[in-house]
Amino acid sequence: MCSSDLSTDAAHAFPAAWRPSVEAPWQRCGQGTAAVSCFSFYANKTITTGEGGMAVMDDPDLAARMKLMSLHGMSRDAWDRYSGEGSWDYRIVAPGYKYNMTDVAAALGIVQLARAEEMRRRRDEIAQRYLRGLAGVNAIELPPDPKDRLHSWHLFPVRLRLERLRIDRNAFVEEMRKEGIGFSVHWRPLHLHPYYTETFGWQPESCPIATALWQRLVSLPIFASQTDAEASRVIEVLTDLCRRNAV
Repeated sequence: MCSSDLSTDAAHAFPAAWRPSVEAPWQRCGQGTAAVSCFSFYANKTITTGEGGMAVMDDPDLAARMKLMSLHGMSRDAWDRYSGEGSWDYRIVAPGYKYNMTDVAAALGIVQLARAEEMRRRRDEIAQRYLRGLAGVNAIELPPDPKDRLHSWHLFPVRLRLERLRIDRNAFVEEMRKEGIGFSVHWRPLHLHPYYTETFGWQPESCPIATALWQRLVSLPIFASQTDAEASRVIEVLTDLCRRNAV
């Protein structure tokens, strides 16, 4: 999650939370975080509308402005003109955009919102299973799970301790693929993408820490419908891979 005084990019964070102490109430991501917090509801996020997202804020004037600008800059009456009490007429009052969510996507999202905590809890169960099952594998660095956080567990990234393995990350994930384990790698640093290399001349040594971390990253499968048996299979495969390739 990236934030500033004005906006928070919380694309993967819903419905995460934090608290300053065990006695304090939980504060949800987007609750007093910034002037605007933005969430993504793409198909692989913690909840989905298929495409699109949500911006939350505690400022009625800002909310009205964003609503206005999201649909061509139409006056607010335009949103209600198809209702029984709405007017057929509308006005363009600002040079707006076409950023409105479709009704079908919104209908899907309403149901997903109702299940958001249920699905987060299930992802947390899978995460805890990984944390326990891989705790003794010394070639893997597990993600932190502090007690003052409710993690969204959108991803479960691990860092390979390459100095303890005879293979690199790419060979490691190829072995996972052969065993039928789904995985991904998050994320290739910007300075390693062709556009930035070709446009600005950036090289791996331009950001040495990001480059080194990128070479160690693997994201394990984690999703709300994942079974205990599937998670156990991931643990079994990773444990065996690290054992067979240990230095």
